[in-house]
Amino acid sequence: MRIFTTIILFILYLPCNAVVKTWNGGAAGSWNTPGNWSPVGVPVIATSPSVGDDIVFDGSLALTVTITDYPVNASTTQFGQLILSNNITVNLSSSGDTYMLFLNGLVIPAGTRINIGAATTSIFIFGSNSSTGYSSIYGTIEMKGTGTNITTNRKIFQSGINFSSGGSYIYGKLIFSGPSATFTSTTNVLVIQSGGEMQWARDGVASAVAPFRYNDGSTLNITGIATSPLILSDFGNYYGLLIWNCPSQTGFNIPIVPYVGLLWHLDSIRVLNTGTGSSTLSATPCYSVGHLEVQGGVMNLGSRSVVGCGTYLITSDLKITGGTVTGNATFAGDAGSAYPMTLPVQRDFIMTGGTFNLTNRPTGLSPGGAMQLNVGRNVIQTGGTISASSAFGSQNQINLNGSAAQTLEFSNVNDILIAISNTSATLG
Repeated sequence: MRIFTTIILFILYLPCNAVVKTWNGGAAGSWNTPGNWSPVGVPVIATSPSVGDDIVFDGSLALTVTITDYPVNASTTQFGQLILSNNITVNLSSSGDTYMLFLNGLVIPAGTRINIGAATTSIFIFGSNSSTGYSSIYGTIEMKGTGTNITTNRKIFQSGINFSSGGSYIYGKLIFSGPSATFTSTTNVLVIQSGGEMQWARDGVASAVAPFRYNDGSTLNITGIATSPLILSDFGNYYGLLIWNCPSQTGFNIPIVPYVGLLWHLDSIRVLNTGTGSSTLSATPCYSVGHLEVQGGVMNLGSRSVVGCGTYLITSDLKITGGTVTGNATFAGDAGSAYPMTLPVQRDFIMTGGTFNLTNRPTGLSPGGAMQLNVGRNVIQTGGTISASSAFGSQNQINLNGSAAQTLEFSNVNDILIAISNTSATLG
């Protein structure tokens, strides 16, 4: 009898374990219908620090699932884990402000996708609230819909996808396409790994984008800018490739590096399209870029109008294959002081097409808006045109100033000085 009593007491004091709930409601259905889940019953959400049910969407049951009535949950409630499998696409939205938190993170394998939408004035939180809630994302997450605050975020009491301090790793794609989709986070909480991509498919925002860590081989793909800049956080780590490809852009001189005084390094930039507008690497050139390649669009390297902000550098190559590039560029209202701009390129300057105008600053501005390009290795021009539409005499120049042998080859150069500081240079 004593043994029997002990066993009963032990069972009574066992904690309740989270249940794995799998969607079996077909291509569309209500979240709140018990029969749409297996085992039967709506997934239980728990109040922190307890753990709610794990949620599974399996593509072998339905390849596409659309649920529009995800419940309105409080910021203190959370599920266990979200798991997608077998190439499923899940469209998930709510009619009101809600939090979707997963203590144990996200499992989004390659071939799967979840689209997060919300009605107007809704907030949608998605992610983890734990130092142990690691997320590995090999598939795609897209923040879309029309909500006024559809945001990804690390912190539980703020809006968005909540990625934990335990770290979340994207090997697939994270897309922000909704008209108000944003992301905020603490430094390096979310890592875009080699082969992974963060796509910004909407216009810019007034606040800083989260300080992601973009590892070597990752991509920050900017495709949706129209009139407003995408403000990159100065606490991010940008070791991957930034692609600027915005065919709907109408704004002029939209900065790629928008913070005045910003001194962090961008590893690589590739400019493909600026629509009918233009972009500027930095209005006042305080930047360090590894490799800069312009294939199309209208791209300005700087518009130096102050004494300070003279730190600018391309540590690898400058390559122009198309488009229009201006070095020291004029801008709307350019009626104050203009300062000369010197841009060191530590390796090669290669041009196969397009137009490179060293400066178009007004010649009447003081002390002058000249442009000097210092190249540490080879200068090879096989196509396109190099010129300076604003005359600043010998101040407009391309200078070979390396310490080893350099090759100089031009095909179409006008109105600039070719200076050779390196006695080992070879003319082509």
